[in-house]
Amino acid sequence: MGKQQNSNSRGSLTNQQRSKIKPLYELSESEKSHLRRAGRYIPPVKLTGWQELKTLFASVPSLAKNVLSFKTLSQAVNASVLIGAITFIAGEQGRRDAQVYQAWQVITAAHDQPGSGGRIQALEFLNSEPRRIPWFWLHWERESLEGLEAPKAYLIPSRKDDQNKGIRLSMANLSYANLQGAKLARANLEGATLYGANLEGADLWQVNLHLADLQNANLQGAHLNANLQGAHLRNAHLQRADLIDAQLQGAHLNDAELQEADLENANLQGTFLENAQYTDNSTSQQTCKWFIPPFCKLFTF
Repeated sequence: MGKQQNSNSRGSLTNQQRSKIKPLYELSESEKSHLRRAGRYIPPVKLTGWQELKTLFASVPSLAKNVLSFKTLSQAVNASVLIGAITFIAGEQGRRDAQVYQAWQVITAAHDQPGSGGRIQALEFLNSEPRRIPWFWLHWERESLEGLEAPKAYLIPSRKDDQNKGIRLSMANLSYANLQGAKLARANLEGATLYGANLEGADLWQVNLHLADLQNANLQGAHLNANLQGAHLRNAHLQRADLIDAQLQGAHLNDAELQEADLENANLQGTFLENAQYTDNSTSQQTCKWFIPPFCKLFTF
């Protein structure tokens, strides 16, 4: 009798144990696999409508947690991008200053060197007007090259795309620059300011100096068979300058000193020559016959 009671107690389940038993539809796949390995039969689960809703609602917290995690991650990424963009924009002026400083370092380091020493690229960069990033509709202003020290510098680039083009310094401010004996053949100096610059003995062969400001510049002995149309050469020192085939149409040579300059075949049409000095007391009338009569009338013998 006692044995039968013990057997019944082992075979029966308490209410607490029954409450822990999960219905089949709530079992996870791992739990089902465990039961199958133990030799238990697992019938296919057929959920009622209410059970399906219950299962769906049970997955909502997990889904919401995943959505919130993704949203948080997205916000973190957006914040990082925003901080990076603000940092990049805030450092725009600093990057520009560093580039300008580096270009001047190249120019300074190449002083007294016979070759370019990287000065061509550095000078063109300083004189350029690159677009500002991210303000693509704005441009950086040209840097002033006033007082540049580059005597005897070789500033003739070897461009594979176009060998007929020299250094590009149009509209550059080269006031009081020292370019004595510099090689500037085929350079583009259109509209450049070279006020008071020292270009004595410089090679300016086929240079574009259209509308350039060369007032008070020292051009003694310079090779100036160049485009000087409309250039301002008032008070310029052009003694012994080579102006053969030079284009001087509309140029301002008022008060310029042209003693012993070679103006053979130069085009002086419309040139302003008031008080220009070409000849002195030793110049013969025969020499003057090479040039346009209005020019000769201004000379004093």
